[in-house]
Amino acid sequence: MKVKMSKKRRRLMKPVVAGFAAVYLMIMLLSTYLVKLQFENDYEDTLKETLSNVQQSIYAQEYDPPDTWDDTAKQIWYQSITNAYLYPGEEFIKLSFAVYDEEGELLAKSENTIGTAMTPMDQIFSQDDKEALAGYEGENGELYNKLEPPKYEILAREGSEGNPYEIAVWELVWKKREQLEKKDSYVHIYNMSPYTDYFGEVYYPDIENPPLVWYETDRKQVWNRTIEEIDTDHLLEFSHANLSLPYINLGYKNWEQWDKSLFLHDFPEKTDLSGWDYGSPAAGSSSWLFRKSTIIRLAPNPESNFNRYIEAHMESYPWLAAMDYMKYLYIAGFVLILVCMIKIIYSANKLYDQQEALEETRRDFINAIAHELKTPLGIIRNFAENLLEHNMEEKREYYLMQIVGQTEEMDRLAGEMIFISRMDSEKLVLQRENLSIGDLIEEQLTRLKPLIEEKQLQVEIQKEQDFQVEGDRDYMSRAVWNLLANATDYNIPEGKILITLNEKACTIENTGTPLSEEQLNHGFDLFYSQDKSRSAKEGKHMGLGLYLAKKILEKHALEITLENTKRGVQVVISGESIR
Repeated sequence: MKVKMSKKRRRLMKPVVAGFAAVYLMIMLLSTYLVKLQFENDYEDTLKETLSNVQQSIYAQEYDPPDTWDDTAKQIWYQSITNAYLYPGEEFIKLSFAVYDEEGELLAKSENTIGTAMTPMDQIFSQDDKEALAGYEGENGELYNKLEPPKYEILAREGSEGNPYEIAVWELVWKKREQLEKKDSYVHIYNMSPYTDYFGEVYYPDIENPPLVWYETDRKQVWNRTIEEIDTDHLLEFSHANLSLPYINLGYKNWEQWDKSLFLHDFPEKTDLSGWDYGSPAAGSSSWLFRKSTIIRLAPNPESNFNRYIEAHMESYPWLAAMDYMKYLYIAGFVLILVCMIKIIYSANKLYDQQEALEETRRDFINAIAHELKTPLGIIRNFAENLLEHNMEEKREYYLMQIVGQTEEMDRLAGEMIFISRMDSEKLVLQRENLSIGDLIEEQLTRLKPLIEEKQLQVEIQKEQDFQVEGDRDYMSRAVWNLLANATDYNIPEGKILITLNEKACTIENTGTPLSEEQLNHGFDLFYSQDKSRSAKEGKHMGLGLYLAKKILEKHALEITLENTKRGVQVVISGESIR
């Protein structure tokens, strides 16, 4: 529905919308802040738990080393352990670890590595090459999460010490069994189940979703780098490149965020451990980006034959994590606030519509009363002036009778206004009794007999069964009088009034001029005039009769309708009979 907004309404709309927006933002901001605090605590717990796991792994390895535990093996193992506990990781928290010996010398730190010797990629690749390999691996990770085979295979040729000297990337073409053609040949089969994660734990598929088997039907090399030339007659075959790219399993952007963070990689080659206090936290910061660093000693027992220090750096985004956690609540809260705002605006508009309707009714009422009083007041004034100007005894009595008649008309109108006020009062009490509508009609027809005879009207009553109701006799008599008087006043000379009664309704039909659609719709309005620019008399308003009749009948739980017929116009009273 198109609502014409007044300036007053628009002035109301702005603070309502602004108020709801402010409430929504305050509630969401406070809720997000509380969730953000919880994420900060959770991230600190994650740091402590992961650090404890790294500590236990190193402690167990150092106290019970394998037989081949030489410096090279130790270096590779320390490098692997600083990366291993970064998996599987979370989107809004990134960790890095470094291990120092008792002299403060860096043994290993979390970084991107390749090959069985876990060679740091920064030592052998440019940043562009490193990002290219991460892009291939990241795309594979996304496919892995979708239970689809990898698009790329990253292979390496390694020297005798496990350091790669050539890296190549192949793009693979996979087909499902039903997609295979006779001409297709395949060299590898990729079965999605069972599969093994980084830590060696085997997972099985959902029984309702059986595993898919993919067949490699083609491949082509899309990337290649030779790191160094090997002077040997025997070239090793390509094998799995053993890439270790922290957080690549969460996607390329997460790896890039970790890789480019200076804080997460700020581990000096040698650090001063003098004055170190066991378990004391290092400098941390808390803002939009929540950072924390901690150093712990691996074996504080003085009898230990080795000392190791583990430094951990954490970089997290608790605000982003909280917003991601709250995203559905944001939508639900917005919808709820929007619904409440629309409801209040709708109610306010409805209230304004009612106020405007009341104001219009008040203006029409005052205008109608003014017009109603204008005629008798004008007559009284004319007769009074005639009495003053012409002292004619023979017309004195006539003038006075006219003045008295007009004052009685004004008194009647005032009585009608008082009656309307009483009808609208909540304190109105009806004296209820069983009433026969047929009897009330006959009583009021007797009162109208002079006017009916004057207009030479024919009255016919068709009574199939009496229509009986429970109500106040005085009020119901007045309603019936108004309807019959209206049927008489608006009838044509020598016309007819047809009254039909049955158990559930009473119809009063006259042979008056049919009403327009607008008159039918507004016939029960107070002082309705089809042409409001004209006076009450000229506009031929329908007076108080139908308005009062409807008010009285509604108080008695009865309905009344106004409609045209083939012979003229009729009103129908309907409702539940007490028979």
